[in-house]
Amino acid sequence: MKQVIGTWLRMVFGMVVLALPAWGGEPDQIPAAASDKEQTVFQVADTNADGKVTCVEMAEDVCRAAFLKIDKDGDKVITWEEWADVDKQPGARERFAAMDKNKDAKITIFEFSETARKSLNVNETFRALDRDENGTLSSDEYSGRPHFKILSVQF
Repeated sequence: MKQVIGTWLRMVFGMVVLALPAWGGEPDQIPAAASDKEQTVFQVADTNADGKVTCVEMAEDVCRAAFLKIDKDGDKVITWEEWADVDKQPGARERFAAMDKNKDAKITIFEFSETARKSLNVNETFRALDRDENGTLSSDEYSGRPHFKILSVQF
């Protein structure tokens, strides 16, 4: 069951990430400097406010973005109805139930992230974005995040 959930989550992350805005074009066409909006996105991802985004911070940001896309009404939980809108495959109810650890018919960001982090592999994308290869992403490097669909085969 864990493998099925993991495979399905990679598919959902692919759909969610593809829905994120992108500049279009190829990775080498990423703008040199981040805009104000991109700087805000960077600051949200930089959870410890050290001016760098680590691979762990990036994974958390991707989980958060996916959760927010699925949580259509913005009430900070995913209901069965919201889940059913994105998971149209057989076994959707079982996947929902597996993530709903406390069995309250709602998936919190913590429940979602716990399952997602086990399946999510952002390492390849992180390495591609880390142009200076220093193990962290600057604001300018992180502005390439919408190119996940181009950079990562993991999603």
